[in-house]
Amino acid sequence: MLEEEEEDDEVSDVGRRSPGAGEARRLAALRGLELLDTPSEERFDRITRIAAHTFGVPIALVTLVDHERQWFKACLGLETRQTSRTSSFCARAVESATTLVVTDALTDPRFAANPLVTGDPHIRFYAGHPVRAPTGELVGSLCVIDRVARTFGPAEIDALVDLAALVEAELRSQVFQQAVDALQEVDHLTLQFVSAASHELRSPLTSVLGYLEVLLTGAAGTLDDVQTGYLEVANRNALRLQHLVQDLLTVSRLQSGALHIVPATMEVDRAVENVVSDLAPEAAAKEVSVEVSGRKGATVVADPLRVEQMIRNLLGNAIKFSDDCGKVCVTIDVRGPIATITVDDDGPGVPADELERLGEPFFRASNVAAVEGTGLGLLITRQLAEAHGGSLVAHSELGFGATFVLELPAGSTRPDAPTT
Repeated sequence: MLEEEEEDDEVSDVGRRSPGAGEARRLAALRGLELLDTPSEERFDRITRIAAHTFGVPIALVTLVDHERQWFKACLGLETRQTSRTSSFCARAVESATTLVVTDALTDPRFAANPLVTGDPHIRFYAGHPVRAPTGELVGSLCVIDRVARTFGPAEIDALVDLAALVEAELRSQVFQQAVDALQEVDHLTLQFVSAASHELRSPLTSVLGYLEVLLTGAAGTLDDVQTGYLEVANRNALRLQHLVQDLLTVSRLQSGALHIVPATMEVDRAVENVVSDLAPEAAAKEVSVEVSGRKGATVVADPLRVEQMIRNLLGNAIKFSDDCGKVCVTIDVRGPIATITVDDDGPGVPADELERLGEPFFRASNVAAVEGTGLGLLITRQLAEAHGGSLVAHSELGFGATFVLELPAGSTRPDAPTT
């Protein structure tokens, strides 16, 4: 920087006074990029190579102007990675906020005595254009340097401005990546919290449910109808909480990659029969009939425990959202390398603008929000299907029920297996 000239606080000589508010904002923006003193990166080095080739110069730099120094994020043609800000040409470019061209530093009174001119690297020609951080503050420059005097016309200035714009694009990319990393860290911490909290809740919940069972069975003494009613409400809500905790644990394990899947060849119809039997009380309570049809003996290569979990989520939802005395159909089929399990219900369906959101965490369709549920079942089913190399597809028309198609890798099917 030029010591003899009076300077604004925002670009003050650090040896004479502390930074003003504008310079403080600029330095905060620079440090916010988290690029100072980091290793070389090809994305910036590439720009200096292009600049050196375009203008036929031996030196090209991507410079970041710090409080007391200029530091080179990309440095072609120099051994050092930083110099003092007081001797910095680039700091002058930042101050001017426009392209700085010095055709012959030895004859320019601003730079003739500069140690970078009188000594190594013996700068004679300099052209630099300032670059802005995504927040708008000028944080450095792209510059080209030669050891001989030369001219620099309008077309060359335009080319330098374009290359400086590439540097700014990389700075925006840097900030975007920082935001992505921060969100990933938040997601990671959230998963850790959910997993830890769910683990801590499981033991007391198991204890509560155990004592409720003792009380409801009369093992601790006879209860009147009012006491029994209170305990039944407590038991239902404790079971709901237990299901939520288990779903949260499953989601956290799926998203962290900690869920252990043990694939094996298994018959689909047997898994469906097991789930239909388990959910028979829920279906009977609503007088919902469940019909199973399709390929007998069809197999999938998947974790049997997780397959039943997926089917239970789909069939449980179908029963839950069906009208009283409704019907649910489960169809098993094999299409080449894919086995499909299709669950149809005749419930209220899903609004068209909400169909794509099914499977988002805690999302409930607006027309069934009053029905109990965690809003995690479809998310778990979809992620389990994808973990097996399969998928979950939903189809629905408002007022005409919903169809969910679970696709899993097919195994071999018995040649004598009938289709029902």
